[in-house]
Amino acid sequence: MVQNGDPTGLVTAECSEDRALPVLEVRAGNAKCHDVPGVTESYAEEQGSLYCLGPPDADPGKAINTAQVGDCAARYGSNKPFARMDCSNPDADFRILHRIAGVTPSGRECDTVSGATSRYEWALQPRGFARGASPDGVVFCLAALHAGSG
Repeated sequence: MVQNGDPTGLVTAECSEDRALPVLEVRAGNAKCHDVPGVTESYAEEQGSLYCLGPPDADPGKAINTAQVGDCAARYGSNKPFARMDCSNPDADFRILHRIAGVTPSGRECDTVSGATSRYEWALQPRGFARGASPDGVVFCLAALHAGSG
């Protein structure tokens, strides 16, 4: 586990400490973390290691950042706005029609996607020595499954 919040970087922490996040994966080079299920933060070290971090209770099966075309999602409020779920679940609000990863969102990615009624932008802002890098995120073009979901 590491602890975030220190502007100079991350420190090793006990899992029980406030703000402690598990290291979900360590990557090297110019890798990104947007495809690590449940990731919420990333931190790059000067030596080139990239730490993909996420909450201890993250459910990879519900991680919206790894949802694919054809998957469904539900809106759950402001702290966890979307979660991936089975399309047969009555709580599912949207079907993913198009997915664009590794782009800086323009707000117009879904304009030409047939049937898209809304969009959702999931972003992971780089920290540490990658602070100047472009955001690591995914844009989803969505179709409402129920009237009023769009």
